[in-house]
Amino acid sequence: MRPIDKLAELGGPLLQIAGEQDQHTRLDESQRLYAAAAEPESLWVLPGAADLDFHAFDPAAYEARVGAFLGSHLSAVENATP
Repeated sequence: MRPIDKLAELGGPLLQIAGEQDQHTRLDESQRLYAAAAEPESLWVLPGAADLDFHAFDPAAYEARVGAFLGSHLSAVENATP
């Protein structure tokens, strides 16, 4: 599997969430995935987080960040619909 090869073809907004201490997808790998993705894109690195449930790690930050991203991009789609 090489997701990096297909990221630019997604055709939609991407919010990539990475744990700073993740040993399965290291931070340098997450940064390369982010660099390969097409706009609009956003990378959020959670300091101290490993490979886990990011919502459980920091519920308030997760809800704020993901909610803002979805609100921004869903409203853009909603406004574009005739």
